[in-house]
Amino acid sequence: MNPDAGPLLIHGERETGKSTLLSSVQNLLPSVPFHSINYMTPDDMIFRGSDSAVERASGGFLLVERLNILDSKTVVRIMAAAEQFLFTVLATMNDEDAPLSPKIAGKFLRVRMDRVTDLEERIEVIKRVKEFRQDPVRFSSRFRGERRIAEEIEAARKILRRVQVDDRVMSSLKKEIRRYPVSVDAALPLLKANAALNGRTWCTGEDIEDIIPILAEQG
Repeated sequence: MNPDAGPLLIHGERETGKSTLLSSVQNLLPSVPFHSINYMTPDDMIFRGSDSAVERASGGFLLVERLNILDSKTVVRIMAAAEQFLFTVLATMNDEDAPLSPKIAGKFLRVRMDRVTDLEERIEVIKRVKEFRQDPVRFSSRFRGERRIAEEIEAARKILRRVQVDDRVMSSLKKEIRRYPVSVDAALPLLKANAALNGRTWCTGEDIEDIIPILAEQG
């Protein structure tokens, strides 16, 4: 929604759908450049040449699977390239793998993906995966909500730069984030994105409430 929110890291246990979730972004923003790499992608393919990953992601998104497995120097170069080529890094990380350095982790907005533990929900997940593999077109036709979400995001991106935060809401935001290790500058892009997604060019207390679960996961 808002590139000003910075790079995003979704972490959690293995096989919780982290990469699948981030890959779905290209369906919601089909006109935006989107490219994927993983921990096995050679540096040459990431950085060198006009067909490099960083150039193909220019103006859009670069999905980095299992970010914490990459060499730290490669990650630093990717973050520098994001500023040069104006793309947003969307990364995944398995919590049971090697930890990220605090310096790198601090650059990302972090969201945890929890495993589905309810038996009925797990059965439904397995069932849907099987149905999709058998007939992707027919399966996708059952879920038309994705197009509606895409339209909402497109509309929100058009008004994002006009979203304002008045003194009252700003005061409430500053008071609320004292409980979390997040700066006002880090919270504002989330606040404005939430307002735009709700079709407004002004922020409210409800926007603050909506972003608190994200703020609570930082630090």
